[in-house]
Amino acid sequence: MLQRRPSFHPLPQIIEVAPTLYFPRLLVGLWSLSSNRWNEPVAEHAVINDLRQYYQNGMIGFDMADIYGPAEKIYGSFIESLKTNPPSSHLSSHLPQPVSMTKFVPRPGNMSMEVVKAAVEASLSRMKVDYIDLIQFHWWDYSDKRYLDAIANLHELTKQNEPLVRHIGLTNFDSDRLEEICSKVPNIRTNQVQFSIIDTRPEGKMRKVCERYNVKLLTYGTFCGGLLSEKYIGQPTPQNLTPSQEKYLQSILQWGSWDLFQELLQLLNAIANKHQCTIANVASKYVLRQPHVAAVIVGARFGVAQHIEENWKSLECNLSDEDLEKIQSVQQKGRKLEDIVGDCGDEYR
Repeated sequence: MLQRRPSFHPLPQIIEVAPTLYFPRLLVGLWSLSSNRWNEPVAEHAVINDLRQYYQNGMIGFDMADIYGPAEKIYGSFIESLKTNPPSSHLSSHLPQPVSMTKFVPRPGNMSMEVVKAAVEASLSRMKVDYIDLIQFHWWDYSDKRYLDAIANLHELTKQNEPLVRHIGLTNFDSDRLEEICSKVPNIRTNQVQFSIIDTRPEGKMRKVCERYNVKLLTYGTFCGGLLSEKYIGQPTPQNLTPSQEKYLQSILQWGSWDLFQELLQLLNAIANKHQCTIANVASKYVLRQPHVAAVIVGARFGVAQHIEENWKSLECNLSDEDLEKIQSVQQKGRKLEDIVGDCGDEYR
């Protein structure tokens, strides 16, 4: 395995969430590997090559799940490739080991230590790592309280002399359940939720719980599936979208209308031009400036585009108070998604 380097290395804005858990403020999301519905099939070797490109350009954190099709297996092949063919770049001598983040997404049922440990060991085997840096737990049915058993057993796995899991996070848990879990199980590090200029639900009750228990958010949907971009300025409501884009278009229409979204795009474009960046950079920085947000997950479009340098510009976009006031003035013309969809993660239950 590559060795961790806890000392300084020239990677952009590394955030330390906890001792032995640190990563850049932009993470690489592997959800597109979950189904061919999201994009055209890409050869495994091409995906591994893309992962190497992300890694050697400083995007060292990778987010996946046991339900994302072959994501964990392909990640394991990527890890093996680093052993046999170490990357060569201007950062190569400073690159730490990739930060491996996966999700445990069981069907509700028995969550004994035997069941939980077997699931973790299966992920470890596929990912070709000795331990998981951050395992993020998702549960479909709050009425089945065995999610507390699962999290308690994951916590026990972190306490072993050679832990299989270093840190525990959650995925799409609402504010009430996050508070319940944090009050019973110590050291819950993260919660992964949808968060964007359109979907500001994490700015409310979720933020208060995060601050109370020192939980950080990992956010997805920050670019609304690519709809928050210059490409859609002045365009009619798009058709023939990917399933991801259909989901975020629904959020846009629940918030307001396509016409109101056009007003927002025009404003974001003006702000982006002022800061010499893109609408996506502004959208990302809006979320990253929230003190309870650790990182934004950038969904990898394997075989299509990487936009690594463009994504890093998000960290350099310093939004002014005037910029934020203008954004908020348009946001307030729409509806609050918590009044329509519910709290964070409620759309999955």
